[in-house]
Amino acid sequence: SVSFLVLVQWRWVIFSLSKGVFTMTRKDYKAIAAVFKATLNSNVVDSNSKDLSILADSLCIEFKKDNPRFKSELFLEACGL
Repeated sequence: SVSFLVLVQWRWVIFSLSKGVFTMTRKDYKAIAAVFKATLNSNVVDSNSKDLSILADSLCIEFKKDNPRFKSELFLEACGL
């Protein structure tokens, strides 16, 4: 499913960040947030589900490790959460 493909991609990103393979940019964060927002606005997931929120929170933790200046509040707002 679409959600599974996105999850696989995000897990790869998290894995890559933890291994120091590359550094995320603002453009990357915006693209990921756009996927969250589009997913919330579609019929792919239940809008009452906490799954996307939990995933976004987990990503924020990893992004903050990669970039100490990363602002979780802005990312979550851009995600529509």
